[in-house]
Amino acid sequence: MCRNVDENELISEISDRIGEPLTEVNVDMLKRIFIEKGGISIEFAAVNE
Repeated sequence: MCRNVDENELISEISDRIGEPLTEVNVDMLKRIFIEKGGISIEFAAVNE
């Protein structure tokens, strides 16, 4: 499944996955990438256990 996300959701998701808040520099870099690419889609994969 693939869906578009907004920049705040992307930042929050990355922060959650690494287990710590992103630095201000990293957040600024992600926002620039997000703007340059015109939005980002995240693919969610289901994992069978």
